[in-house]
Amino acid sequence: MSQKFMCDRCGVILEFPKVESEQYIKCPTCGNDSNNPYYEMVELSATEAPGAGFFSHTRNGDLDTSSPTDIKILPTGIVATILTVIFYVAINNSVKHSYVGELLTNRGWVPYVIILLTIWSGVILAIKYVKLNKQLKIVPMELLPRLPGDNIAADNAHLYVRYIQSVYPQYASNFLTNRIIRALQHFRCRGRSDEVAERLKTQAEADLNAVESSYSMVKVFIWAVPILGFIGTVLGIGQAVDGFAQSIQTAQNFELLKESLGSVTTGLAVAFDTTLLALVMSLVIMFPTNTMQKAEEDFLITVDDYCNDHLLTRISDLNGQDDGSIGTTAALTEAITNLNAQLIRLREGHDDKLPVPGDSVSLDLARNNESTASGQAREG
Repeated sequence: MSQKFMCDRCGVILEFPKVESEQYIKCPTCGNDSNNPYYEMVELSATEAPGAGFFSHTRNGDLDTSSPTDIKILPTGIVATILTVIFYVAINNSVKHSYVGELLTNRGWVPYVIILLTIWSGVILAIKYVKLNKQLKIVPMELLPRLPGDNIAADNAHLYVRYIQSVYPQYASNFLTNRIIRALQHFRCRGRSDEVAERLKTQAEADLNAVESSYSMVKVFIWAVPILGFIGTVLGIGQAVDGFAQSIQTAQNFELLKESLGSVTTGLAVAFDTTLLALVMSLVIMFPTNTMQKAEEDFLITVDDYCNDHLLTRISDLNGQDDGSIGTTAALTEAITNLNAQLIRLREGHDDKLPVPGDSVSLDLARNNESTASGQAREG
C-alpha cells in the first residue's frame, strides 16, 4: 500500500510505499528530506497521552474558529483603490483621447466608482481563487493514516487530531481538515458513530452557508454597479436638459446656440455612456463570481465524499458506551429469556397448569407493560 503526502520544501505531492520505520523520505524533485507521516503517527500513538490534542488550536494557542473562505473587506478595498489609481494613470498615458479613454475619464465621477467596484470584486475573487487552490491540494493527502486495527475509536481519536495538526499545520484553515477534526472531537466526547454522521451533516450545512455569505459583498457590488449606471443616466439627462434650456434662451444668436448645444450632447453622452459602462462591468463581475462560487460548492461536495469514504467507514464505537435505551433493551431481553427457561423447567412437572412459553407469557408481559405505562402516565 502506498501513501501520499506533500514535500515540506517544494510542495510536490509524493507517493511512496508505506514505511513506518523511517522518519524522513527524500523528495526526488528537490532532494529535501520530508517528514514521514506514518512514522509520526506511530510516534504519536506511542507517546501521546489520551486526551491530549483534544481541540483544534492555531500556532499561538488560540482556538481556531476562522472560516477558510473569509475575505477581509478593508485590506481588499485598500488594494483595489491602489490598483484603480494605477489603472487610471495607465489610461491617461495611453488611451486618454480615444473613445475608451473618454468613456472612463470624461463622464463625471460615476465611471471612477464603477471601475473601483469592479477592481475590488476582482481582488476578492482572485484571493478566493488562490485560497481554493490551496484547499484542493490537501484532497490527495492521506489525512487519516491506518493504525494497527484500522478502526478509529473514541480512545484513539485524539491521535488523528494531533497527526493532522502536526503534519499539515499549513492547512489549519481548511474545510476538509476542520470538518475531520471537529468530527473526531465530537466522537471523542460522545463515542457514537451515528452522532458523528449527524455532526458532519451539520458542519456541511454550516460550510455551505459560509461559502454563500462570503460572496455577499461581491453580490452587493453586482447590484450597485447598474444602480450607479442609472445615476449617471439621470445626471447626464439633467445636464442635457439644462443645456437645452440655455439653448432656447440664446436661440436668437446662432453662435451661442451652437455652444449651448454642445452641453446638451455632452449630457446625453454621460447618460448613455455611464449606463453602457455599468452594464458591461456588471457582466464582467457576475460571470467570474458565479463560476467561483460553483467551484467552491463543488469542493464542498468533494469534502463530503472524502468524509463519507475515509472517516465514517472507519469509525467504530466498540467502547461499550451504549446509551440507556440499548442497555434497557438488553436487560429486558435477558429477563424474558430467563423467565422462559424457568417456565420450561417448571412445566416438566406440571404440564397442565403452566402456560407454554412464548404464547400466554408474551400476552401477560404485554399487559404488564401496558399497565406500567398507564400507571406512569397517571403519575405524570
